[in-house]
Formats: sequence, C-alpha cells, structure tokens
Amino acid sequence: MMRAILIFSSIICMHFNSDAQQKNKIPVTSKIDHVTVYLQGAQITRSASANIPQGASTLVFSNISPEIDEKSIQVAGEGKFTILSVARERNALIAPAQREELEQLETSLESLRERIEREQYLLQIYDSEEKILTANQSVGGTQNGSKPLDLKEMLDFQRTRKTELIDKKVATNKLIKKLQADQYKISLQINTLKTNANSTNDLLVNIQTDKPLNGKLMLQYYVKNASWHPTYDIRVENIAKPMNINFRANVYQRSGEDWNNVKLSLSTGNPDEKNTKPELTPWYANLYNNQTELNYARLQTKPTDNRFTGRVIDENGQPIIGATLQVTGRTIGVVTDQEGKYAIQMPGNNREVTVTSIGYDQKQIRLISNNQNIQLATSSQLLQEVVVTGYSSESDFAGRVAGVQAEAKAKKSFAAPVPVDMTESYKPTTVTFDILLPYTIASNNAPIIVNIKQTEAPTIYNYVAIPKLEKSAYLIAGITDWESLNLMEGEANIYFEDTYLGKSLLDFSNAGDTLMISLGKDKNILVNRTLEKDYSKKQLIGNYKTAYKNWYITVRNNRQQPINLTLYDQLPIPLSREVELLKTNTDGGNVDDVTKEVSWKLTIAPGKEESRRFEYGVKFPKDKLLNFQ
Repeated sequence: MMRAILIFSSIICMHFNSDAQQKNKIPVTSKIDHVTVYLQGAQITRSASANIPQGASTLVFSNISPEIDEKSIQVAGEGKFTILSVARERNALIAPAQREELEQLETSLESLRERIEREQYLLQIYDSEEKILTANQSVGGTQNGSKPLDLKEMLDFQRTRKTELIDKKVATNKLIKKLQADQYKISLQINTLKTNANSTNDLLVNIQTDKPLNGKLMLQYYVKNASWHPTYDIRVENIAKPMNINFRANVYQRSGEDWNNVKLSLSTGNPDEKNTKPELTPWYANLYNNQTELNYARLQTKPTDNRFTGRVIDENGQPIIGATLQVTGRTIGVVTDQEGKYAIQMPGNNREVTVTSIGYDQKQIRLISNNQNIQLATSSQLLQEVVVTGYSSESDFAGRVAGVQAEAKAKKSFAAPVPVDMTESYKPTTVTFDILLPYTIASNNAPIIVNIKQTEAPTIYNYVAIPKLEKSAYLIAGITDWESLNLMEGEANIYFEDTYLGKSLLDFSNAGDTLMISLGKDKNILVNRTLEKDYSKKQLIGNYKTAYKNWYITVRNNRQQPINLTLYDQLPIPLSREVELLKTNTDGGNVDDVTKEVSWKLTIAPGKEESRRFEYGVKFPKDKLLNFQ
C-alpha cells in the first residue's frame, strides 16, 4: 500500500472548503497515545483510523483542547489518499466533558432550588391561614348574642395560632435566606468552572481519495496550561554511606482534555523560551543634579531572605487557585493553594518569576518584597479559526497546490513527524525523561507526582560551623560528577538517619565540579564560642583607644564516626585610616587577605573535642565609637 505522509505548518496557504466536503463530514474518534510535557506547555500525540469514502471528505476530530497552539498542528497520514488541508474550528456548542466536581455542584444546586421552592410554598400556606384567622375574627365579632366566654376562647385561640404562624414565618424566611446564600456560592463555583473550561476545538482534515479505504492518521499539537517542575527526596542513612536521591516531577495540566492512561515524557525544554541571542543597545551616560537622584537611579531593593510568600489574586482581589509561579529561566516553581497563597525559595540574586493561570494573561514580575501579592488580568485572547495547508515532506511541489497528490514509498510505520518546537535558531540541549508506566492526568491543575528515577550519588560529607552567627554545625554534602545525573534545580526534602529535617534547595548557579547541598543542623555536633575576659581588655593611649578580644571556640563530636569540619570566623576590616588592626592570633587558621575571613580545617574523632583560640585588637580615636565585637 502506498503511503502519503504530510507534515503541516501553520502558514495559511489555501482554504479548501468545497461543498462536497461540507456535506461529507465524517466524525472520527481519536485517542491520546503520548504526551511530552515541557517546563511550560505540552505536545499531544493522537492516533485514529477512519473509513474514508471515495472522493472528497472532511474528517472531524472533536473535543480537541481549547488551549491548542495553531502554529503547532501537524498531521501524518498512512494510506493512498491526499490530505488537502487542515482547519481548526472553534466549537462553542459542545461543552467539555462534565467533571465530577461540576456534576456534584449542579446536583447540590438543584436540591437547593427544590428546598427554597418548598419553603416559599410554606410561606404562602402560613399567609393563607393567617388571612382565614383574621376573617373568622371579624365574623365572630359581629355576631349578635355571642357569649363573653366563647368570645374569650376564640380570641385566645387566634392569638396563640397567630403567634405560632409568626414564629414559623420568621424561621422559614431565615432558612430561605441561608439557602439562597448557599445557592449563590454554588452558582459562583459553577460559573467559575464553566468559565475555566472554555469551549473545545474541532480539527477538520480535508482529504481526497480515488476509492474507499481505511486510513490511519496521527495528530500532533502543542497546548498551553501544562507544566512540570522537579522535587527531590534526599536521604542520607549516615555520613559513611552515599546519598540516595529520589528524583520526582510535579506535573500539572489544565488544557481542557484529560490524559487517560497515556505514555508520558518529561522534557527540560521550553518551546516558549527565547532562542535568539541578545543584542547590545547604545549605553547612554546620563547626568544627575545631585547624589539623591543618582542613588535613586541605582536603587534596587534587595530582600534579606530568599524565601518569598504572598497571594495570587484577580482584578477583584479574589484568590486564584492553581496559579503557577516559576523562576524565570529556571526550573524552580510552585503552585498556589486553595487560598491563592504561594511560598517559593529563590536562588541566589534571581528575583524574576513568571506567573501563569488558565483564563489569565501571563505575567512576569520582579519580587521586591518577601511578602508580595501578585495580581493577574483576565485574558482577552479569543480562539480563532486557523486553516493550515500541508506540503509533502518528500516533494518540493506536491501538496503546495490543493488537489495534488503526494505519494511516498510504502512503509510499515509512521514516519517521525517534525518536532513541534523546530526552529532554525539555536536551541539549547535538553533532556527528556521517558516514563515507563502509563499515567492518567486530569485537566484540573491538581499536581500529579511522577517518579522519574532513584539513584545513589558518591558523596563527600563535611560539616560547617560559624559560631559567631550561630552555635550549630551544618552538614554539607558534596556530590562529585553531578552533571552526569541530569538533575535540575528545585526544592528537596531532606531526610537524615530516617528523620525529616526540612527543605533545602538544589541551586546550580554557583556549582563547580562539586555540587554542595546543605542537609541542615546536626545536634550531635556541639559548637560553642565564648569571650575570655581575662585576655580581653581596653587601653587608653593619648588620643587613641586600644581594645582586644580573645575568643575560645570548642567543637565536640558526639557521633560514632569521625567527622571533618570547617570552622569559620572573621577579623574586622578597617574602613578609616584612623582605625588600625593590631596583632592577631588565629591559632593556625587561614586568613583571606581580602575578606579577612578565618577558617580552620578540623578532623574530630568520635567523642572528642577540638578547640581554637582567636585573638585580635584594634586602635581607634578615643572620641569615636567603633562597632567592635
């Protein structure tokens, strides 16, 4: 059997739309076989087969994602037929598959309507009964010869019954108000779900064949509102064994179509990423009237903490659930919770994040405060019909004119389609993780944890202590040859000796040959720093003061294994000629000539203690104050 393979680009060439095709529309059932999820977006691969009659026909692929990128549509066909064109058509009449949450809300809403209607009927009954009582009271009062006792009993009955009716009407009105409030809340939830669902797309594939046949087709397209970011479980049994790294992915998607039991691939690529080199623009040296203006121009707010929190809200101040915040140009990302709150740890000095959510415009923002709310604007972009005309991958002419048949040599399988993100500009190297087990990921933006791989990494352990700042020892793991592990930046859960210690961050921005990961404090390593007052003193000589400090630092290893520990302290750096650093004694420590940072490399046996003395002095004018510790 001859096989025609046509790959379609998004260049609008010709719109084949004959009356014969419109009359001969053939619904085609397709299924999603494979999904490649990028850091932003996903490539969907669908397969289908159809009985194609002789002549011109239009194959209709329904319920395609409303988030499709029309530039990415590709069609490959197997069989002796000609694919003339492909059109995307918005289908606003066919709603997306009703999700369980929407069905439950609509059922609850209908139940509330029935209860409200019933209570309103009860109010009418109470009103009618009250009118009857009033009418009977009028009749009884006008009758001649009524005995006073009978009249009293009648009035008592009416008073009691009217009081009961008033109480019932008050309670019923109160209940109706509550039910109506619940009805309003559920209606808002339903409207939100339906708004986010949007409409679906139909893909119309126009084909021509000389005789009836069964044809096979494969569709590929790129959708938005899908993403993934890595997380890790890092486990260290003890410092004598290698580190165990469990590499996992958090996969999200709200593309408008569920991925049921599909083969999944995770790619470190990003089709939306800018791939062209930057260009220098003229650098103009500006003049400022005073130092204040110059300082203002240079001003950049730098938070003291790398962890940022806040809420993502809409234009009305309402929280946006499931919004994705990703460090711009990095793989570190988080998703907002049910209250629209986020918490993200930023690497180094990077403060740029890209915020996306279905139904809202993407926003790139710089975090300037450790607690910062982010507002997104409702998207005004409308889906439009796009007509895509194909050309043969094996002929320069065939397929460029509607009706020209392109035939290829018979093969047993589909030819590999051109990648969705193919461009002529340079693309950085990416890594793709093919997941062996099939996964089901619903279009609800709920995170699905996908296990990528588990590996042991040769690790060098070293402790770091800076007792001037904190009397604790931090365990640092150094992974050699870490590039071969194909890891990505992201948050990590740290487990040491089967105890959860908290979170850390895999940050590659300053990584060299060895990737350093902080595993947290080790309470079995005791660190202390005390001022020895007998050796610390102050003197007054002429117009100058001299002051000396003598610190005694101890480190005790209560572990059963020997440890390596790097101890840090520092000497003061004079900023004025009137301040002079006097004699120092670092007890064998290495002093950095620029930063005056002092370090000691210690090896401490189990149950043993090491100590160092650290002495320095300064000379400064006696009428000045010095920040001397």
